[in-house]
Amino acid sequence: MHLVNWFFAVLLLLLPTLGVRAEDSKKAERLDGCSFKQTAYYDGDSFSLLTEKGDEKICRLYAVDTCETDNEFAERVAEQALYFGITSEQAVELGNKAKNFTEERLKNKKLSFITKWHKALGRSKSDRFYGEIIVDGESLACILVKAGLARIHGIIPPNDRTFIFTRAKLEQLEAEAKKAGAGGWGMAKEKKAYEKESK
Repeated sequence: MHLVNWFFAVLLLLLPTLGVRAEDSKKAERLDGCSFKQTAYYDGDSFSLLTEKGDEKICRLYAVDTCETDNEFAERVAEQALYFGITSEQAVELGNKAKNFTEERLKNKKLSFITKWHKALGRSKSDRFYGEIIVDGESLACILVKAGLARIHGIIPPNDRTFIFTRAKLEQLEAEAKKAGAGGWGMAKEKKAYEKESK
């Protein structure tokens, strides 16, 4: 009897993990011929797409996180600022730069959306799905990290050749961005220099 109770206790503990593994085992789907759709609410890592069939999908990029574009979620902004070593005000500025960068990079382009249809939380009442965006043959996640406009954060799917990015690739690009002082990393250097002069 005790053995049966132990078995069910272990099973209950494993259920969430089993669910995640089942979802991760889904085959990635690639939608080519998508286009960026400008809406009232979007930012550097979350935006609407129109598929070739004209369906609207909201994409939340896998693996990266751009800063908030306002201070509504102050704790999250502070967390993002800490990652880059900048102030919360600079983080919001960086978030708006990322938003504009993403729009300029994607508009009037044919895009590919690769996803396993993991649902992402967010302000939108509509479903958002984690995915990778391919533009001009490059991963938008990689482009943002290379530009110092996003941190490595969030869901990274298991190794799957369908996706261009990998954690190792993102970490390499982030190291290069730090060295070059790109985006938020340049802001961090400016902040340190200012603090040094103020002493």
